[in-house]
Amino acid sequence: MGLAGKWGDLSTGAPNLKAGANSNPVHPQNPDQYFDPTAFELPAPGYQGNLGRNTLVGPGMATVDLSMNKNVGLPGRNASRMEFRAEIFNLFNRANFALPTPQLFDPATFG
Repeated sequence: MGLAGKWGDLSTGAPNLKAGANSNPVHPQNPDQYFDPTAFELPAPGYQGNLGRNTLVGPGMATVDLSMNKNVGLPGRNASRMEFRAEIFNLFNRANFALPTPQLFDPATFG
């Protein structure tokens, strides 16, 4: 996949990072707008943008799962056993958000 595929229809490559803008303009506490789109601008036609690779750092993913079980032998000829099991998924109830779409800087919809 070339730059045109990664950056939408932007055939010049990456967009520009505006002067004075933070090089990692993410707001992890805001899932509705994970990064600040006003920190970027389209380069002039025929020029490549100055945005580096991996400028936006995506949200991390973490989950804690817990499982407990106990095997109890039952009396009798067949030597049967009973298992008690408890499983908890995402124990601390942490939200894990997806990465932003790579088609962010399409000139038809950017700005």
